[in-house]
Amino acid sequence: MGSGCSVEVGRIVDCQSCNSCDDGADYVWPGCISPEEALPDIPLPHPWTSRDEPTPRGPVPPWAVALSEERLVDRTATGATPPRVLAPTRFSPPGLPEEFEQTSHHQPSLLTALGASYSRDIFRAARVGDVTLLEKMIQDAQYVHAPQVPVTCDRVNLEASEEVIHLLSSARDAAGETLLGAAAKHGEALAVRVLLTHRADPMASDSRGRMALHRAAEGGDVLTTLMILDRLQTTNRFVNVTDFVDNAGETPGTLAAATGCTAVCGALEVFGDMQLNAEQQYFGRLSGSPGLLMEVNFTVTSSESRNAKRVLQEAALGGPLVRHLWQHIPEDREVLDQVLAKAFDGLRRVEEILLSTCWMPSRHGMLEAYWKGFAKTLDLRARWQRIRMEAAKSVTSTEVEEFWQNHLGASRMAQMTTTPGSLRQLYLGVLWLYTRESWLPHVLDAVAGVLRALDGDEAGKGAPFPLEELIEALAPMAQLVQTATCFFRASGVRHEGITYRPLVLSSPSLQKLIDTYLTKKDEYEKMVSQIGDTTVFPALDSGAMWFALSQGSFPTAYASRWDAAKRLVQTNANVLVAIQTDSRSPSYPEHMSLRGGTDDVIYPAGTLFRLMRLARTTSSDLEPQACPAGSQLQWSVTVIELAATEPRPEAYLLLDDWSGLEHGRLEELLIAWVEEVQQGKMQQQRLQHAVALLLKGGGMKLHWLKAAETLRRRQEM
Repeated sequence: MGSGCSVEVGRIVDCQSCNSCDDGADYVWPGCISPEEALPDIPLPHPWTSRDEPTPRGPVPPWAVALSEERLVDRTATGATPPRVLAPTRFSPPGLPEEFEQTSHHQPSLLTALGASYSRDIFRAARVGDVTLLEKMIQDAQYVHAPQVPVTCDRVNLEASEEVIHLLSSARDAAGETLLGAAAKHGEALAVRVLLTHRADPMASDSRGRMALHRAAEGGDVLTTLMILDRLQTTNRFVNVTDFVDNAGETPGTLAAATGCTAVCGALEVFGDMQLNAEQQYFGRLSGSPGLLMEVNFTVTSSESRNAKRVLQEAALGGPLVRHLWQHIPEDREVLDQVLAKAFDGLRRVEEILLSTCWMPSRHGMLEAYWKGFAKTLDLRARWQRIRMEAAKSVTSTEVEEFWQNHLGASRMAQMTTTPGSLRQLYLGVLWLYTRESWLPHVLDAVAGVLRALDGDEAGKGAPFPLEELIEALAPMAQLVQTATCFFRASGVRHEGITYRPLVLSSPSLQKLIDTYLTKKDEYEKMVSQIGDTTVFPALDSGAMWFALSQGSFPTAYASRWDAAKRLVQTNANVLVAIQTDSRSPSYPEHMSLRGGTDDVIYPAGTLFRLMRLARTTSSDLEPQACPAGSQLQWSVTVIELAATEPRPEAYLLLDDWSGLEHGRLEELLIAWVEEVQQGKMQQQRLQHAVALLLKGGGMKLHWLKAAETLRRRQEM
C-alpha cells in the first residue's frame, strides 16, 4: 500500500492502537476516531476465530478479521487482486532506470507498403520451407519497390536489392521473430539457403535478443546451424559462438543442450575448438611451434645452425612444398589445364587422407610437441569436414553444395577455379581459394611447420602420420599459389603500401628481441661512422636481424591498419608488426579485397624480413574507442618495423659458401634470376647487382669470378 492508504487504515483502528490518547481525555487526535464511531462493516478482530479454516488461497492469514464466523475480512486488502500479466524482464533493480530500454520494433517501410497479408504469407513460407513461394515473394518485393523503372537499370536494381535486404533482415512477426530465425527454428535448410543467398543478415536478433543461430540450435537441425555459421564466418573469420548471448544470457550451445540437441552441441563444440586452434596457429602459439616471428642468424658462425640452413635453402631454392620460387606457366590452355588437373587431384587426395586417417594424438603414444600440434590441427579439420558431409545428406538439393563460402571441399574448389576465363581470373581464383577459411591453408601451414621442425633429410621417415603422402599431394597446389603471385608481380600488379600483423610474444622473448636490437643498432652505427656511408644495406651475413614470418609457407598480413588494430585489441596482442617493402631488394605482396576482417595480403614463399626499427605505443593509440586512454583497459604494445626482402641472389652466394652448390649451378641460378624480368633497364640493374656481389665476395673462389665474367659478357650484349 502507498502512503495514501495510511489514514484510512487508521480510521478503522481504535485509539489504543496508536497510543496517542489518554483514557480520560476528551480530545481526539486528528486521523483517529473512537470505537463508537468505527465503521459498522469493519468489526474488531475476534481472537477466538479459528485460524485453521481453509480459504481459496490457502490458510487464513494472521491479519484477517471476521464479521462473523462465516465471513473473514482482510484489513490490508485494497481491492480485488488484478490478473497476472507477463511483464518484460528487468535488467536493473526496481527504483533504478532500466539499462536496456524496451522499444517497439518498427517494421521496414517496404513491408508496410506490401501489407499485412504479405508479411503473414512470407513468414508462413519460411516456416514450412516453401522455397518456390519464398522466392516469388522476394521477387515481388523488388518489383514493388521500383515499378516504373526497367529492371535493366543497375542503379535501381542496387537500391531495390538494398531495400529487400533490409526487409528480409528487419521484418518481424507478431511474436517478434525474424524471417531467418523462423526458418532456422523449424529446420528448413532450403528456406535458410534462399534467405542467406539474398543476403538476409544472420546477426539480426528477435525480440528476445536471439539470432538465427540461437533458433537453429534450439530447433536441433545441424545443417541449418552450419549454414548460418558459414555466413557468420564470411563476415568475421574469427567469429566466436560464445559471444552471441540473448537477453536471458543464453548462448546457442546452452539452448541446444537445454533442448537435448546433442548433434548441434557436438558441432558447436568442434567449431569452437577449431576456431581456437586457428587463432593459436595464426599467432604461432601451437604446442611445439618455434613461433611465427622466428629470428634467423645468417652469420658465418651460425652456418651449422639447422634452422638457418633450412630457412636459407627455402629462401634460395624453395622447399618440399614450393619447389620453384619463380615459375612461368605458358598461356596454352592445354598445358594450363594439365597443371590445374594435377593440383586439384592432389587436393582430392589430401581430402581422402584427411578423412581416412586417425589424427587423435592419444592414439599414437608418446609424441613430440610439434607432432601433437600438427595432429590436433588436422584432427579438428577432419572432424569438421565429416560433420559437414553428414549434415548435407539430409537434403538432396545440389544447391546446398554451391551455397558454402568457407570450408570448401576439394571438388568444390576445383569447380570454382576451372571455369572458363582469362589467365588473370584463374590466378585470382587460386589466391581466393587459399585465403578462404578452409582446411587448405591450415593443413598447408601445419605440414610446413612440421617440416621446419624436422631435419630436411629425415622428413617423413618414421613419422607417425602419412607426412610424405601429404607433401606429395599438397605440393602442386602450393606451387600454383606461388605461381599466381609470380604472375601478378610480372604483370606489375603489386601492393606497395605498409601492411600490418598483430602478434603475441612472451615477455622473455620480447625482452630478448629488444636487447639484441639495441646491440645490433650500436654495431651498425659504429660501422657507418667508420666508413662514412649512411646508405649501407646490411647483407644476409652482416649481422643484421632477419626473420621468417611464417611456419614455412606464405606469410600473410592486413592491408588496413584499422583492421589489424581491431584484431590486436580483440586478442590482447602485445606486438604489432608493420611491414614495408625493402628499398633495394623488395618483395611485393598481393592484395586481395576480402571481407571478414581477415588477412588480405599474401607474400610469396621465400620472403625474408629485416628488422628496421622498434617503437613503443599503447593499445589506446591504436584503438581509442575500445581502449580509452588513461583507463585500465589499455596496455603497452611494441611496434616492430620490418622490411620485406626478396633475398636472392645473396642467398645463392651464401648457400654456396656454406655447403657448396653443384658445379655450374650458381651461374645457372643467377642467370635465371636475371631473366625473370623483361629485357630493359630492370634486367640491366639485376646484372649489375649480381656481378657486384660476385666480385665483392669472390676472393679466392674462382668459380665466382668466372660467373661474374659470364654475367658481364651478357651485360655487354
